[in-house]
Amino acid sequence: MQKITISEMKVLEILWNSEEALTIYQINELLNENGINWKYNTVATFLKKLEEKEVISSKKIKNFLYFSILVSKNEFKLNEAKHFIKSKFKGSLLGFMSAFVKEDELSEEELRILKELAKKIDN
Repeated sequence: MQKITISEMKVLEILWNSEEALTIYQINELLNENGINWKYNTVATFLKKLEEKEVISSKKIKNFLYFSILVSKNEFKLNEAKHFIKSKFKGSLLGFMSAFVKEDELSEEELRILKELAKKIDN
């Protein structure tokens, strides 16, 4: 999956929170309700980029394009987390967790559990 920008994430959040496909106009209105005042063409550009990244899809019904999500929020977050750990910590979840916790601050039991979890995830 290609990198998603902060602005594209705002559009994705609108679609993830919707139970149905939305038009550009509807998405723009919901963004405005959340204090994000973008022009119609700006929203259209973000939607086009998200569609190119295969995160959303569009379907033309009568004279309107309706956009819907292709990747769930959980699937997206998991993919982002895995990519981050792979690129920054050579795929080691334990290495990632070690960056936040000094080993001497954990009990032996906590260290054992973390290692077991990392093995399960790496497999």
